[in-house]
Amino acid sequence: MADARRYIRHPSELPVEIRRASVEGADSPRMTDLGCGGLAFHWCHALQPGTHLHLRLPCLDPPMDLPDAHVAWCRPERAGYAIGVRFADPGAAFLVRMVEQVIHIERYRRRLARRGRTVTSEVAAAEWIVRHAPGFPDP
Repeated sequence: MADARRYIRHPSELPVEIRRASVEGADSPRMTDLGCGGLAFHWCHALQPGTHLHLRLPCLDPPMDLPDAHVAWCRPERAGYAIGVRFADPGAAFLVRMVEQVIHIERYRRRLARRGRTVTSEVAAAEWIVRHAPGFPDP
């Protein structure tokens, strides 16, 4: 767990699907945070460090597959386990970076809506990029 905080983590509540025959189930975990090094989620099953997983983020359009992930750590938590996953594929870091930005853009769009301004995701993305992309932290 020496590199657990080597990357900036971004809170997230995206659903994540786990594709592994022995642990796949109807009780989909929810991601708790996300960074270029990996992601963390809460689940009712314990997983051993080193376990290979195929993850899928079904709520994105198109859904994102992360087929080469490994469990980095697993800690008991109330009503289940907190599980950290590290990406084995360097290309996954780029994909996750895009997801991070989408999460920020959607939060920006919702913040505008709470203030009475409704915009499309495309408009929110264009505004967010101009205002925030230069300051978006590099891994």
